[in-house]
Amino acid sequence: MKKFVFKTALFIIIPALFFGGIYVWTDPFKLLRPFSFQYFDNKNREHQSLELLKFNKGKYEYDSFLFGSCRLNSINSYHWKHYLPEGSTPFVFQAWGETIFGVRQKIDYLAKENYDIRNVLILLDVPGGFLNTESSSDAVTKNYYELSGNSALEYHWSMAKNIFKPSYMVECVKEKISSGEQELIFDTVSNDFSISFRKNWMLEPQKDSLRQSTPQQREDFFNKILIRKEIPEPADLLDEEGRNCLLHIAEMLKQKNTNVLVIISPNIEYKYPAISESDLLFLKKAFGEECVYDFSRDDYLIHDYNCYYDPDHFGCWAGWYIIENIYKQYVGNK
Repeated sequence: MKKFVFKTALFIIIPALFFGGIYVWTDPFKLLRPFSFQYFDNKNREHQSLELLKFNKGKYEYDSFLFGSCRLNSINSYHWKHYLPEGSTPFVFQAWGETIFGVRQKIDYLAKENYDIRNVLILLDVPGGFLNTESSSDAVTKNYYELSGNSALEYHWSMAKNIFKPSYMVECVKEKISSGEQELIFDTVSNDFSISFRKNWMLEPQKDSLRQSTPQQREDFFNKILIRKEIPEPADLLDEEGRNCLLHIAEMLKQKNTNVLVIISPNIEYKYPAISESDLLFLKKAFGEECVYDFSRDDYLIHDYNCYYDPDHFGCWAGWYIIENIYKQYVGNK
């Protein structure tokens, strides 16, 4: 019996030590050492955003915040800043696969840390931005424990489980062996995804066109779009939990006397649905009709494929178009 228990323990402990050792040694998501500009990882964008915010606290008086998923890469915070009150300092509090539940966590964190929240831009994707991923174990969508309130141990266990996939473990080991100094492509002040945005915010970007793509790239692009044979119908995504989440965000920002801008992302037709009329109406009731702008039905953006750099992400020109239209057409007519 003792031998059986001993062998069973070895069978469990040795693999656990092996995989745990690989996780600690490779640190694939750059979670186990203090944040620095020589030690970060874009795969875990939420963690990187939070650590940069903490790193810069006291150096910059952030008072304007952008929340959103990877699609926020095409919204230039310096372009947005141009339309904000003079002296505003934006910070892109981004997370891959961001949802309304992640936005709630970040706004609660900012309020707890006594940030002045004067201006907020929230970019919501359809359908992903309305899905509750708080219990997700996926490395991309797992909410960081300092924001979610969950235990650090549970968070690291969820992240470490990615190492169990042999292909990912090999990738992490290769990356660790070959890794050199990280190239800084993000803006270390605003956290814009590209540092180049700071220099060219005043220039209208070129369209992210397919014209320079190879025939195979164009074929792949349209195959991914036209996998459906008909345009998907809008569906209600907000349940009671989602509505309460949005009401909480709206109330927190109302208490802070925040200027709020809620943008519904554009989608290429055939790929994703537009926001449902019911969900859009609820957003307008929660935040105010004048604060919510739906680009998921924008005739120009949903039909012109040259506004996208891949089927899931609109490009920098579309981001420019969105901000310009809001502030020059809609806000200008108030």
